[in-house]
Amino acid sequence: MICMGTDSEETEPCLQFCRRSEKSFVAMAVALARTRDAEKVTASDVALIFFTTFLIVCTSTVIKLGSRRLRSYWARTRVVVIGAGPVGLTAALVAARSPFTSKVVLYEELSRWGMIRRVQQIALDSQSVKYLQTLGVDFGNMEGCWGNGCFFTRIGIFQEYLLSLVEKLKEKVEIKLKTKFSEESVKELVQTRCRTLVLTCDGIQGESARLLGLPDQFIQEPGHAYGAVALVDRPSQQQVPTAEKRVHRLVFDLSAYGKDFVPKSPDADGFHLKLFGSYRNRYMCIAIQRSDSSLVKSLRMVMDPSIMRNIFQESFNVYRTNDESRLTDSAALHHMRFSPRLFEVRLSYRRESVAFLDELDAFVVAEGDTSRFFNFNSGMGVNLGLRGIETLAEFVSVVALADTRTAVVDALREKSQHALSVSKHYAAHGMQQYMFS
Repeated sequence: MICMGTDSEETEPCLQFCRRSEKSFVAMAVALARTRDAEKVTASDVALIFFTTFLIVCTSTVIKLGSRRLRSYWARTRVVVIGAGPVGLTAALVAARSPFTSKVVLYEELSRWGMIRRVQQIALDSQSVKYLQTLGVDFGNMEGCWGNGCFFTRIGIFQEYLLSLVEKLKEKVEIKLKTKFSEESVKELVQTRCRTLVLTCDGIQGESARLLGLPDQFIQEPGHAYGAVALVDRPSQQQVPTAEKRVHRLVFDLSAYGKDFVPKSPDADGFHLKLFGSYRNRYMCIAIQRSDSSLVKSLRMVMDPSIMRNIFQESFNVYRTNDESRLTDSAALHHMRFSPRLFEVRLSYRRESVAFLDELDAFVVAEGDTSRFFNFNSGMGVNLGLRGIETLAEFVSVVALADTRTAVVDALREKSQHALSVSKHYAAHGMQQYMFS
């Protein structure tokens, strides 16, 4: 049985009055017709019956429409966001701005200092930038840089900025930093006794989705490519955001490792390279379209770390910025971590990313890395998470207004289909958008 929230209960008397009035008036009209002999019924009697019935139907329709408007006016839902990463904070901001939200509760394990000191660089593509601007994000007041329509900044800077926007809506938002969502938190949800939307955004290692009943079953979709990644850690450099650099159709001279490492067709075996990250934490990734060439097979099967080390070292030295020094053999050996061979790029997404808990009267939705993630770091992963919540504002209103089991099922189906379409799209086009173009 679906338990409605207290806000929607205020419209129920109108609906009940509407149903009782319609039934009683129609019953009176039928009784009037039956009490008269067929021979004594005049045209005026028939006209009176039809007019009365018409008036009843019109009145009933007006009352129903009015009750729906009243329900839309009063309907509210409580939103709980678990995880204050880029996706979680964006979700909290969207929910707090919605007129269908009564309160937003944000859980985060880290302290404020722990959040803003995160140094990894993220890249927001043009679609994410436009979406965030509609939420009031002013990139002109955020430390970072632009390149090819993308905005690059440290994740800590981005989180601090979003957190400040959420805090401005403090009359509607309760922020629980240094608070892990646990079984006790689930018990608190039971005690609220109102319609709730729970968004689990605590990442791949988070436990909230499991605590709320979402099974840890993932489907893997091939990304139609093979890749490898590397990280150069240079403690002497500053954490200054830099724009990414892409290079296409690279051919590496690997003839010293044997004939199997010589490309038969440079056009078919050309690699795509990307350099990104801050000056201190410099990331590199290479990718190649999925193929069965001898070169690709060898780079996938041969476990010789020196091959990939040489590829990344030479790539960095050729395509580094003018402000960066060369990567020496010693630095590559001691300060560079990398994939020892090519691996297949895959997108993983939850088999079930949305659910409704009758006992809590709560919708549960997995978002961000909790819902879907690539096994390949191209520096653009945050955009995959943001795509999932671009329809959140509309979904909040649907959740608040879902007052029947049919409406709940329709809401679940719609959200599930959207989550699947996002995953399928990125599995098919993600590498093309973030590496091959």
